[in-house]
Amino acid sequence: MFANYHTHTARCGHARGTDREFVESAIAHGMKVLGFADHCPWVFGDGYRSGIRMTDKEVEGYFRSLTDLRDEYADDITIYIGFEAEYIPQLIEAQDKLLADYPLDYMIMGQHFNDPEYCQVYMGVPTGDEA
Repeated sequence: MFANYHTHTARCGHARGTDREFVESAIAHGMKVLGFADHCPWVFGDGYRSGIRMTDKEVEGYFRSLTDLRDEYADDITIYIGFEAEYIPQLIEAQDKLLADYPLDYMIMGQHFNDPEYCQVYMGVPTGDEA
């Protein structure tokens, strides 16, 4: 099966195009399954605004857009809705509460930080910091 389960959207700040363009491109290239896994919107609680993930205010639009596309293109492709997230225990309860009422299909791990990103070095960049 030709599938992709790690598709980001423009909401995370480092993808280009619309959700519809991603779906139509996947179909045009013969994909049978497209999984969206944008960077999960952590609830930081202190006003911090991440530069690599959607905000909690964008979650509703993410699910609305993708469920509408899933319905519209059901005969052409299977669409799953997920998130890429780190395992950060002190933030999980608020994240679970935020996402509880949405039709979330899956989560994938992308451990970019070991702690909330505002107090941690991004793991994808070389550093001399032993911590």
